[in-house]
Amino acid sequence: MAETTRVTAKVTALDPEQHKAALQFEDGTTRIVAVRPDVDLSKQKIGDSVVIRITEALAIQVAKP
Repeated sequence: MAETTRVTAKVTALDPEQHKAALQFEDGTTRIVAVRPDVDLSKQKIGDSVVIRITEALAIQVAKP
């Protein structure tokens, strides 16, 4: 089972060396997230709005004891 959610956030800090960004979400919370290697952080700046996809997956295995 997997669920994907789209979220809009504002960039509050960038760390191109570590390939991470601090994002402030609509509810006011801030989180530091890892950015995919194929995303060019030099094109982003503080204050930009970004749309991100969050995918959560769950796997369950049922076996006889």
